[in-house]
Amino acid sequence: MFNLEKIKKTLFYTLIISINILLLTSCQKLATYNNTKDNLIDINILSINDFHGQLETTSYINGKPVGTAPIVASYLLREKSQNPDTTVIVHAGDIVGASPPISALLNDEPTIKVLKTVGFDAGTLGNHEFDDGINEILRLVYGGFNLKTGYFEGANFPYICANVVYKKDNKTILPPSFIKKVKNIKLGFIGIVTKDTSSAVVKDYIKNVNFIDEVDTINKEAEKLKKQGANAVIVLAHEGGFHSYKTREIKGPIAEIAKKIKNVDVIISGHTHSYLNGKVNNKLIVQASHYGTHYAKVKLTFNKITHKLIKKTGKIIPTYQERIKPNKIVMKIINDAKSKVGKKIKEVITISQQQIKKQENYAGESELGNLIADAQKNTLKTDFALVNPGGIRTNLPKGEIKWEDAFNVQPHNNEIYKMQ
Repeated sequence: MFNLEKIKKTLFYTLIISINILLLTSCQKLATYNNTKDNLIDINILSINDFHGQLETTSYINGKPVGTAPIVASYLLREKSQNPDTTVIVHAGDIVGASPPISALLNDEPTIKVLKTVGFDAGTLGNHEFDDGINEILRLVYGGFNLKTGYFEGANFPYICANVVYKKDNKTILPPSFIKKVKNIKLGFIGIVTKDTSSAVVKDYIKNVNFIDEVDTINKEAEKLKKQGANAVIVLAHEGGFHSYKTREIKGPIAEIAKKIKNVDVIISGHTHSYLNGKVNNKLIVQASHYGTHYAKVKLTFNKITHKLIKKTGKIIPTYQERIKPNKIVMKIINDAKSKVGKKIKEVITISQQQIKKQENYAGESELGNLIADAQKNTLKTDFALVNPGGIRTNLPKGEIKWEDAFNVQPHNNEIYKMQ
């Protein structure tokens, strides 16, 4: 005998399974259709970090000259011209501070002018932006008067920093984040600086602010941006790390941050002057070395219909001088700066029979470090002197040593203390 009820149930479940398979297949076909080339849009985010006002500094990669502000500007503007409506330009801090005299003696105003010429869309603070205190940061960002250089109009693009707050009310010194709309795609940007800034800057300059935890801050701001409809969240992080020599895995503070944060797609890193391009916890991390020798290019691919992020890739590009012409407007900014400080910085102070190098041996000792220590010891008549190798920024050249050469070796305006 046939069990009619059992047959009915079997037919019913078979029908349900068939409908589900049909719906799943349709959804897959729709998704495939939605992600066809015509329905995708690429947004490029270009970035530099740790430029340190190196307007004229030429570095070398495999013997070929790279860098200088006019060259970097030309690379970024050429990229922008190729996709003007879908290219964003940002930086990850230490754009100024520890700068050569052509920028430093003019309170780093020439460097900010260069960024304005290029048309940056956003930036964050590095630890060196705090070298002259909070008021000077705000003057460079928003404009204001300085006794040495007069009135400066400030930057014309957003500076953001979410983890530096005033002690009196816990309000951030700058806007913590913002959303930029690009072709109906909402990009959320968050700025942070390493919390170690509190131990790297003269205490009196930062006595009124606190540097709070990066992870907690990013998670709070990212959640807020997502609620505001951000389709992707990018962190401009003045915190860094290094690639493992053996595995190419990114390690260091920025990797630990990436492991703990949520709702973030890309981290544009700085601080360690390193070359980073990889993923940690599905967060794409890039860092473009330092001094404008490279720039980073992040490509984000979105679905035009759903606005969903489909793909993210990074590339670090050297700024070879031989491949592009220097930007004329930036050249004029540099020439104007030279006319104001040129006489002083070109003054010859001595002659050296050889180049004096900052290259360290296994113990952290160098020719230039020993020279500086001896100079400090002799000047203050002490038994010994201590020098931070990380504060020695460049070699002294063979031949004529100009005032600017000596300044460039230790551009931090440090004070020497004698202790008993």
